[in-house]
Amino acid sequence: MAPVRVRGYVLLAPFFDGVARTRSEKGPSEAVLSLEILDRFWRLSLPTGETKDYPIAKPLAPMSSRLGAQ
Repeated sequence: MAPVRVRGYVLLAPFFDGVARTRSEKGPSEAVLSLEILDRFWRLSLPTGETKDYPIAKPLAPMSSRLGAQ
């Protein structure tokens, strides 16, 4: 098997994020999906070295113009 190459994403339960915390994220930490867990999911999902301002996580960010459909 050749190295795995990700050609796209299927957003089954999409949600978006960014480096700056939103008002709702600053709320109580008793949520089922805490900020710690959500941040961990993003670290596992994003390319190495990228932040949550990467276009996949924040499609309206300035870098998002790189996104395109095929």
